[in-house]
Amino acid sequence: MILKLGLFALFFSCSLAAQTPTWRLVVDNYPPYIDELSEERGALSQLVMAVLKQEQIAAQIEIVPWQHIATEAAKPNSASFLWFETPDLQQQWYFSDPITSVQQVLLVRKDSTLKLDRLDQLRGLKIGVSKNYFYGERFAALAPQLQLKAAASDFANLQALLTSEIEVAVMDPVIAYVMLQQLDKNLAQQIKFLEAPALTSRPVYLVCTRNFIPCLDFVQKFNHGLAAFKAKQLQIPILGPGVQE
Repeated sequence: MILKLGLFALFFSCSLAAQTPTWRLVVDNYPPYIDELSEERGALSQLVMAVLKQEQIAAQIEIVPWQHIATEAAKPNSASFLWFETPDLQQQWYFSDPITSVQQVLLVRKDSTLKLDRLDQLRGLKIGVSKNYFYGERFAALAPQLQLKAAASDFANLQALLTSEIEVAVMDPVIAYVMLQQLDKNLAQQIKFLEAPALTSRPVYLVCTRNFIPCLDFVQKFNHGLAAFKAKQLQIPILGPGVQE
């Protein structure tokens, strides 16, 4: 009888394990939000993994090139995060509740005397942006009237500001903050963030394909865990100034 009970317990535990597979979180490297070189895999990765752990969902992060993420995330027991929501994407993916927001702000040198209260005051200034970035509808509408210098990366954009090649840089404040910490301390102190004019603040989400039935339950459990974090007013581990939940 004891042997039979032991075999039943073993069978039940194996069946339960088979019903709770480890989920793949397929993302691209985007420090400091997602950082393949960091032990915690980045600030946003840390939050997502903590929420899933709270909901007793086993998951692991896989870093893949951005062009392959949609294909990989559409596979069974797979998901992704750091996505922006659009009507077209809603047809293909379940979107979680907003995790946090990604912003774009203006940076100037600390010795700058510029007083910017409105976006139209950017006319006539040398403005650094990064190639293939979107800075919001208002900035895009004004862009043809601006002197924009497109850099290959945010870091190149920041360097151009430090060397006075440009007067204003447009960047994500979290990314700018982390990059500044990696520079010489004296250089980092030469940059300041402008609270206004605000450019854009876009919420980011976790997504899971609509073509895999367990995805709906997965997203609902993630939302439950995320709500618990916010209800407890736990600090969301985003590093820089200007980006808070």
